[in-house]
Amino acid sequence: MIGDIASIINWCKEYFKNVRDAARAMNDMIALLGSWKPQLELLEDLIRPDDQSAQALRMKLANEGFLEHSKSCLRELKELMIPESAASSPSKRRQLYDRLTWPIMKQDKAKEILRELESSMNPINLILNTNNAWNMKQLREEVKQVGTQMSEQDKREVLRWLQPDKIDSHDIHLEKKGMLEDETCDWMVQSEIWKTWMEGGTTSENGYRRLLWIHGIPGSGKTILASFMIDTIALAYGRQGCSYYYCSHQHGQDETRSFLQWVVRDLCTQSRNFIPPELYHAYEHYRSNVHSIPTDGLLKCLLAITKQFRHQVCIVVDAIDESSKPRNHFLKVLTTIGTDPAFQHVSLIMTSRDELDIRAAFEALPPLENISSFLVRKYSSLNPEDEDLQVPRRTPHQANRPITPTRLLRGEKLVPEISNPNQGYTELSMDNQFVLKAISTYVSRKLQRIDQLRYLSPKFLEHIETKLAREARGMFRWVACQIDMIIQLDLSDEPSIEKLLEDLPPTVFDTYERLIVECIPYAEGHNENNRTFARTALALICSNSAVIPSADVLVEASLFNVPRGLAHNFDVHRLEKILGCLIKVTRLNRKPTSVFRRDDDAAARFRVAPAHYTVKEYLFSKNIHKGPARDFALSNSSTQVLELQVVFNGLLSFGANRPRGQRDPTPYEEYCLRMTDKALRVRRSLIAKEKTIWDPVLLCLRPEALHHGALRNQEIRLEFPRWTKLNAVFRVDKGAVLPGRQETGILVSLLVLKWPELAGIYLRQLAPEDRAAIWTDRFTPVIAETGAGRGGGGRGNNQAAARAVGTTTILQLCVTLRRLEFLEQLIEAGADFAHENEIIYAALRDPYAPAGDTTSSSQEDGVTTGQLLKMVLQRGADPNPKGFLYTPLQAAACYLEERWIQSLLIEHADPNAVGDPEGAHPYNGNEKDWFQHHPLRICREADPDWQEDDEFEKEEHINRARLRVENLLVQYGAREPEEEEDNTDDGEGGGNASQPEVIVVDS
Repeated sequence: MIGDIASIINWCKEYFKNVRDAARAMNDMIALLGSWKPQLELLEDLIRPDDQSAQALRMKLANEGFLEHSKSCLRELKELMIPESAASSPSKRRQLYDRLTWPIMKQDKAKEILRELESSMNPINLILNTNNAWNMKQLREEVKQVGTQMSEQDKREVLRWLQPDKIDSHDIHLEKKGMLEDETCDWMVQSEIWKTWMEGGTTSENGYRRLLWIHGIPGSGKTILASFMIDTIALAYGRQGCSYYYCSHQHGQDETRSFLQWVVRDLCTQSRNFIPPELYHAYEHYRSNVHSIPTDGLLKCLLAITKQFRHQVCIVVDAIDESSKPRNHFLKVLTTIGTDPAFQHVSLIMTSRDELDIRAAFEALPPLENISSFLVRKYSSLNPEDEDLQVPRRTPHQANRPITPTRLLRGEKLVPEISNPNQGYTELSMDNQFVLKAISTYVSRKLQRIDQLRYLSPKFLEHIETKLAREARGMFRWVACQIDMIIQLDLSDEPSIEKLLEDLPPTVFDTYERLIVECIPYAEGHNENNRTFARTALALICSNSAVIPSADVLVEASLFNVPRGLAHNFDVHRLEKILGCLIKVTRLNRKPTSVFRRDDDAAARFRVAPAHYTVKEYLFSKNIHKGPARDFALSNSSTQVLELQVVFNGLLSFGANRPRGQRDPTPYEEYCLRMTDKALRVRRSLIAKEKTIWDPVLLCLRPEALHHGALRNQEIRLEFPRWTKLNAVFRVDKGAVLPGRQETGILVSLLVLKWPELAGIYLRQLAPEDRAAIWTDRFTPVIAETGAGRGGGGRGNNQAAARAVGTTTILQLCVTLRRLEFLEQLIEAGADFAHENEIIYAALRDPYAPAGDTTSSSQEDGVTTGQLLKMVLQRGADPNPKGFLYTPLQAAACYLEERWIQSLLIEHADPNAVGDPEGAHPYNGNEKDWFQHHPLRICREADPDWQEDDEFEKEEHINRARLRVENLLVQYGAREPEEEEDNTDDGEGGGNASQPEVIVVDS
C-alpha cells in the first residue's frame, strides 16, 4: 500500500509539471495520500512484532476487512491514475492523448475512489490514535515515576556524568562573543530566513527550512556570526530551550558524542535539572562509562528533553568542519536532527567551510516528502492536547517565496542558494551583499580608531573602506589583517596606503606571509632577536601540548635562544607589536592556579593565543616551507622538540632569573617543573631521539640540580611525582650520601625512573675512563625498604619506609632493584663485577619478586633471579665470596632452584663449601639453623614455600626437586658431608632448612 501511494504521488507530480491548470486536482490528491503514508508506516511498525498485542491487532484488521478494502481501493486508483503508456514507453502522441483525456474521462472516478478510500482509512486512524493515547499514558506515568524517585543530588550526579571531558562551550562562547563588532551581524537576524528558522521552518515547496547550513571561506566571520545568533536566540527565549556547541581542532576528536552529551546536559539544566526517563535509564545502564551509550540512545535522550519546551528549540553548531575526519557519523546525526520528523520542534543551524564531505552529506538528503523518522515512532507521536507533558507549540512561517538556484539580492530580501526547491535544508553562503555591507561598517569603525589616519581626508578613508570591502570576499579576518598591516608598517599618508591597496594579497594565507616578511623582516645582524622571539612564541601558542598558562610564562619561554643580556627588552607589549594581528591577548578572569604562594605581576592575568584558527593552519601548511616565511614553518614534531628544549633548558636556569629575595619559583619556573615532570613520563621516546633535548635532560637529572630544592613540603611534592621520586633518593636529611661523580648521580636517576634506553645513550657518549670510574663510585641512597621479604620462607608485605640502606654502587643497586634491561646497558658499557663482593647476594634478595623493569607487583617463578645470576657471574662476580655466614650456593639450595644452582656451579661455585661462622650476614638477618650445613644436607631437608594446587602434589614435587638438585651437586663434585654438630640455640639439631631472611628493596 505504501508503494502504491508513492507511485501515485510521483505520477501526480509529473502530471502537475506537464499539464496546465492541473494544480488544484493534483495538489488535493497529493495532500490526501501524503497524509496517509506516515499513518500506514506507523501501522506497519505496530503489527510487525511477534508479541501478543501485535497478533491481536493483526487479527482485528483481518476480521474487520477495512485494511484489505483500502488496499483494493489503492490498487484501483493506481490503475486509473497511471496510464498504461507510462510504463510501455509509447509514442509522444499517445502520451499527449493520455494527459489531455485524463481530466475529462477519469477525474470523477478518481474522486469517488478517494472518498471510498477515506472511509476505509478512518477506522485505521482511530486505532492509531488509541495506540498513541496509550503510549502517552505510559510515557506520562514513566516521567512522573522517574521524577519522584530522583533527588536533586541524584539529578546533579547524572548531569555530572553526562558532561563531556574538558569541553565547556559556555566558556568558548564568552570568548567568541567578545570579538563581535557592533551591527556587523544584524543583517542575519533581520532576514526572512532567520524569522522562518526561529519559527521552525516551513515545508512549502520553496520555503526556508528548519535546517540551515551557513558556509564560508576561512576568515569570513562564521564563528562570530554564530556567537551573535546564539545571543539573539537566548535573548528571545530567556535562555530556555536554546543550546549551542563549538567544534574545535583542539578537541582532536569526532565531535558526535561530545556534541550530544553537551546539548542534552545543557537543555536538562535549563529545564530545572529535569532528567527524562531515557536519560535516567541510560545512566543506570552505562554508569561506569558514559562513552558506551549508543548514539541512537543519546539522540532519544535529546528528543525527550527537547519536548519539555513549549516553543521551538533552537540549536547552533559552529565549525563542523573542525571535527576530526571521517565526519560522516557526525553529519548523519546533525542532519537527522535537522530533517527527521521526530525532531520537527527543533531548529538547527550549522556553520562550516564548504567542504566536499559536508556538501555531499547535505545533497544526499532526500526531498522533504520522502524523509521519514529513523527513531522509534512512539517518540514522534505525542498527542499535542496532552497538557501533562510540555509538548512544543510551533507556528511555522507560511510564506511561499519564489526561489532561484542562484544567490542574489531582491529588494531587501536575501535569497539563499537552493538548487532543489523540495530539498530538506536551506543553504546560505557568507559571500553575500549583507556581509559586504557589514564589512564596510567594520572597516569604517576600525579606520576611525587609528590615530595615525586621523589626518586623511574623508574621501580617501571612504576609498579605503570601499576597496577593502570589495576585495574581502566575505572575509572579516582578511580585512582585519589589511588594517593591521597599515598599523604595523606605520603608514599614514595617502601615497603609501594607496600603494598597499594596489597590491593586496588575495588570501588570508598570503596576508600572513606578507605580515611576517614585511613586518618582521630578516636582515643579517639586524632584527634577529625579534624574529627568534616571535618564532618561538608562535610555535608555543600554536602547539597542541605546550599549554602556556599566561602571558608572562610565554614571554619567558620565548626568550629561549635570545641572549640573556637582552631579555629585559622583551615583554607582552613587545610581542604584540611584533606579531600584530597574528595573535590576540585576552584577560584571564582569574590568575592561573599555583602550588606556590607568591605575588605574580600583572602579565600573569593575561593569555596569548593565535588570533584566528587560520594562523595555526597557515604555520602548519605545506606551502609555507617553500616561501619567504619558511623559517616560521611548524610541524608537530618540531613544536614538540622546541617545547622540550624550552622547559628543560628553563629548568637548568632555575633560580637564576628570580627577583632578589624571592624564595618561591617564578610562574615560568613552575611551568618548567610541571612540563618536565610530565615529559619524563610521556615524552621519553622523543627525548631519546634528539640530542638537543637529551643533553639538558641529563643535566636536570643531577642530584645536586637546584630545582630539587623547590620540593619543600608534601603538597608541592604531590604536584611533581617524578621529580619527587628522584629527590627522595638523595635526601641528605634522611641519611643519603651523594655519589662522588656527576655521571653516577645521573645514572642513578635514570635507574630510579626505569629509563634504560637513555642510560645506554648516555653511557655510549662517556669516555672509557669515566665509565670505569662509575663502577666503583660509592654512595648511600634512600630507598623504600620493607621488612623480611622471604625470611623463613615467608612473603613480606610490611609497609615500606624510606631510609638509607647502606653504601652501595650503581651496579649493586641495579641488581638489588632487579632492573634487567638497565643491567644490560651497564654490561654493554663494560661493567665488571669482579670487585662486587656482595653482588650475588643482592641477586638472591627476595628472589621471587618481579623484575624491576615491570609495573607488576605479583610474585614470579624465579626467572628474573636466574637471569641476574647468569649476567653477574658471566661478568666476573665471585661465586665463592669470603666473609659471610653462608655461601650463595647454600642459599640457592634452600629454594631447590635447579637453574640458579647450575649457574653457580658452571662458574665454579664450591659444591662442598659452607659459610664462615664468624662472617657477616648479607642482609643483617639472624638465621642459625642451616648456615653451617653442607649444600647436600640443605637440599635434602629444604621445604620451600611452594603453592599447592590440584595439578600436582606439593610433597611429591618437592621430593623430585630435591633429587634433581642433589644429582646436580654430585655431578659437580659434592661429597657426602661428615656428621655435623647442631649449631642451633634451642638445642634442636637438623630440622627443615628454611630460606635466608631477605630484605625487599624497591624504589
